[in-house]
Amino acid sequence: MASSSSRPFKRIVRGELLRVRDGVGRTLVVFDGLLWITQARDPRDIFIGAGQAFTLDRPGVALVEAVVDTLLCIVDSGSDAETALPQAVSEHASV
Repeated sequence: MASSSSRPFKRIVRGELLRVRDGVGRTLVVFDGLLWITQARDPRDIFIGAGQAFTLDRPGVALVEAVVDTLLCIVDSGSDAETALPQAVSEHASV
């Protein structure tokens, strides 16, 4: 069993772009900063900030851009996402 200290934390700088391929079920958790997320065949623009999370729900490529310098954690599907969430987060956020 992996410890919480082995979670895949990432720090990305403003304007940096991550491509997540076939990430359905992966949860992006923001600890500090602001992310813009767009998924293939999804008309929504999703923004999540500190204390918020979003679970990718579309197949294909998702683009994730740091609007400002951001610290995030990516939790794979099947993991206990609740243990990675900041204490202030009680549900997944989407806009």
